[in-house]
Amino acid sequence: MFKRNLKRGWSLLPLVAILCLLLVPGVHAQDYRFNLAENRVDVYLNEDGTAQIVYDLTFAADINSHPIDVVDVGLPNSSYRLEDVYASIDGVDLRDISDSPYVSPGVAVYLGPMAIQPGETGTLRFQATVEDLLYQDSDDDEYASIEFSPTWFDSQFVYGPTRMEVNFHLPPGVGSEEPRYHEIPFTTAEIRDGRVVYTWLDEDARGDDEIVFGASFPKQYLAEGVVQKPPAFNLDF
Repeated sequence: MFKRNLKRGWSLLPLVAILCLLLVPGVHAQDYRFNLAENRVDVYLNEDGTAQIVYDLTFAADINSHPIDVVDVGLPNSSYRLEDVYASIDGVDLRDISDSPYVSPGVAVYLGPMAIQPGETGTLRFQATVEDLLYQDSDDDEYASIEFSPTWFDSQFVYGPTRMEVNFHLPPGVGSEEPRYHEIPFTTAEIRDGRVVYTWLDEDARGDDEIVFGASFPKQYLAEGVVQKPPAFNLDF
């Protein structure tokens, strides 16, 4: 059994970053047009406070689209190191990776000869490790909190339904009765490879939606000092 407690935690996406992501495209040109057939992300939370983020993004380029030759992937913060970012498309490694000029914080992945041609489909696998994602839970001093929003794309480029799957792999040792979801209830919860995994699944999501998923769990399973105090936002203008 898994607890389905409704908890409110602290958002891990800085307000400025959210506003930036809402205003910029996820691909570089104005004549791109595509369906994001699938947006799957696995977030592996580690004892040392790091998180490995792994995306599988399936793009179907419109028949009248510019070839999809670069994709910008938003990240929760800028703690990643470019040399540790990995990307491939349909199993072929991609080496041309840089900070995105459009999504901040985020990474631009250049597809080169693996560009997705008009009328074709391709799956980009993207992997990065980030830090500073775990905050003191706002309701329980003994709990840590994470909130995460999968990358999304500007509505002028993306259309149609998206199969969205979000998996939180909680740190090793967390018991099945201990975690708590935030506002959005998980679809399933199970044990995989010794970890509790919360899964959210929406077969009819949108590729241009910002959706925040959250969970809390006892911070005793984390190294000392990796849980941060909640950010203090000053919204006075």
